[in-house]
Amino acid sequence: MKIKINFLHHRLKESPFFQNLAFTCKQYLFWMLFFQFLRLIFLIYNWSEVGNSSITEVLKSFWYAIYLDNSATGYVMMFPILISVFKSLFRKNFFNQILRIYHFIIIFIATSISIAELPLYDEWKVKMNFKALSYLARPKEVFETASVWNIIVGFLAIGLILFLASKIFNKWVYPKEKQNRSFVASFVHLVLLPICFIWGIRGGLQEIPIHQADVYYSKNNFLNLVAVNSAWNLGSSIDKNHYFKNTNPYVFMPFEKARSTVDSLYFVPKDTTIQFLNINTKPNIVILLL
Repeated sequence: MKIKINFLHHRLKESPFFQNLAFTCKQYLFWMLFFQFLRLIFLIYNWSEVGNSSITEVLKSFWYAIYLDNSATGYVMMFPILISVFKSLFRKNFFNQILRIYHFIIIFIATSISIAELPLYDEWKVKMNFKALSYLARPKEVFETASVWNIIVGFLAIGLILFLASKIFNKWVYPKEKQNRSFVASFVHLVLLPICFIWGIRGGLQEIPIHQADVYYSKNNFLNLVAVNSAWNLGSSIDKNHYFKNTNPYVFMPFEKARSTVDSLYFVPKDTTIQFLNINTKPNIVILLL
């Protein structure tokens, strides 16, 4: 019986579909845990904002955060799924290098966002958004407002996290065993997994996709912000506001047309107001202050 189990386990490990699935699941788990790690840094850095909230209330932020973390991970995983299919078909080290570079870049972006919003929250009490990002167009002002010490510590933190996360990713996520090829397994992988991740991106099958308000759970707004995925929040903010970078978002029509519309609403064909004061004389007005 034990020999049969070992044999089935060995055959399963050699299955191209299982190898692709295991590789994808490892990438998914890495990003879910990495986002929670960045959240922990944000929470510890701003611990004074916890106030009178209980430890149980604080820990709930990690649970409610899963919804947006899952959505953010879905966005991250769409490209690796496609590359993994080609990797399983052609078994070229070139595709492994592409995935390593891709994940390295995404780790760098996610880490930079999380570290940059630490001092940002001190000043604005918000997470990284489009408005804050727009100040990068004037980097001189950014460096003048931030202390040299904060800049140095920020770059060191980004470098350290990037180094450790990349080492863990390359050691734990990438398969050590030989990868077998199968067109059928790759096709099933390509069809099924994107559906799962798109479901995660939307947050389910409901009509309205997931929103950051879906992770709000506490009367303490800081804990609600802890639960919000920083990368997802910035991406959502950019998507909503980049169209209005050089325009007024409240301009829905030309000024002349708006003025004409307002004037027509206030136009009175005939003044029917009843006057009971003689406008030719000064009225005697008494003001009583109680």
